Amino acid sequence: MPPSLRILYLEDSELDVTLADEALRTVGDPCHLLWAKNRAEFVERLRDPDLDLILSDFNLPSFDGMAALELCRTARPLLPFILLSGTVGEETAVECLRRGATDYVLKSNLLRLPMVVGRALAEVAERRARMAADEERQSLLEAATTARVVPWKEELPSRTWVFGDSVNLVLGYSPEAFRSDPGLVEMLIHPEDVHRFVSARSATGTGQPAGFDCRMRHQAGAWVWTRWTLTRSAKGYRGVLQDVSEIHARQDQLVLSQKAETAGIMVSGLCHDFNNHIMVILANAEMLEASALPTAQGKLVDTIQRAGVRSRDLVRQLMGFARKNQETHRIRQDLRDLVGEGGALLKHLLRPQVRLELIPGEGPYPVSVDPGQIIQVIMNLGINAQDAITGDGTIRLRTGSERLGSAEAEAQGREPGSYAFLEVEDSGSGIPEQIQARIFDPFFTTKAPGKGTGLGLAMVHAITKGHDGILQCDSILGQGTRIRILLPGLPPDDLD
Repeated sequence: MPPSLRILYLEDSELDVTLADEALRTVGDPCHLLWAKNRAEFVERLRDPDLDLILSDFNLPSFDGMAALELCRTARPLLPFILLSGTVGEETAVECLRRGATDYVLKSNLLRLPMVVGRALAEVAERRARMAADEERQSLLEAATTARVVPWKEELPSRTWVFGDSVNLVLGYSPEAFRSDPGLVEMLIHPEDVHRFVSARSATGTGQPAGFDCRMRHQAGAWVWTRWTLTRSAKGYRGVLQDVSEIHARQDQLVLSQKAETAGIMVSGLCHDFNNHIMVILANAEMLEASALPTAQGKLVDTIQRAGVRSRDLVRQLMGFARKNQETHRIRQDLRDLVGEGGALLKHLLRPQVRLELIPGEGPYPVSVDPGQIIQVIMNLGINAQDAITGDGTIRLRTGSERLGSAEAEAQGREPGSYAFLEVEDSGSGIPEQIQARIFDPFFTTKAPGKGTGLGLAMVHAITKGHDGILQCDSILGQGTRIRILLPGLPPDDLD
């Protein structure tokens, strides 16, 4: 048995309710009439979520149909509202319809009531079906926008391109730009990928769908990887376009990762052989140090020894990185001394146009660190800073200390207390805000192919994390970048 229609009837006369109930039995579906005699009962029963329709008398002792209509349109705008009265005039009825009533029926003509109710319910069902279809269509559009999928078609022979609105998110152009310029699509495709576009269009001549990936120039100037799917019809081509830049970026990272793994095996072997040569250099330097040498030559031997020790530590670090194992050999040392030593090495690697400023704090700043790894951090940050500078510029290498409170330390996942910091600041081009969160990701680089591996800052991140440190980056586009590494401080009397 089909569920009964739930109809709320605002009426103060029990006889009129009975007459209406008798008339509604011919509607076709079983009807359950809910009677409300006054405003309070009407408001209470209007909350029934299963209501299908409302009937209302126009004149009641303390309430009227117009007020009931306003309540209904506010609380339940989709419910059909039919005015059922014996005194309403034509002008009043028209005014009720203007304010949102579905229809009106005179009590003297109740035979018309079943037809009016049936028509009102049919209209509501149709309206709800349209709303559901619109909601589904909107959901699909939102999903397509989120996935950066754009429907399109090319009308022949006019070669008129019609794109969905989301093409603006993918390529930065409005649909009107493509409609007004038939050659814009091919103009935006990367010259090396045009043949894919031509081949796919030819392949659809067999009646089979085709697809291809190509790079397209975004209106902002960047290249965007897009994936085209198309079919041929009598009127032209149609299909979808999708932004797949992230997919290609991950594929590129996978290739780089595989290359790095292969390189890691080679590096391990080379480092082993190179370490043997370093040991020979160190052994001969020790023998020279033991002999009676003039002071000037003794200083040269000391320089050779220190460079050899750092080279040995660097080889150990490279081998650890190749094995994905950052083993540390920590000692207590003043961070100012390490930064001074690292700055002296870095100075020889910088271009003449780039000035290096060392700004040591008052100190001392005792920390427990692996000196070789901290020197490597300084070198990586310094070289990266130089690459951000075009022409003349300045790199500032600074040390200092600061205290982290409980809230700030907890936000960083570290213990509160005193931290020593080393800071590398440059006057370069700065880092765009949208990529600042990714600069420490392995293999991420903004440099041209062959100019960077994307591992320099990743090593800085790994070393900082291995020292229980905190890595901070502040950058303003066009003004420069400041990277600060905070390391847990030691009491001054613990400094060796």
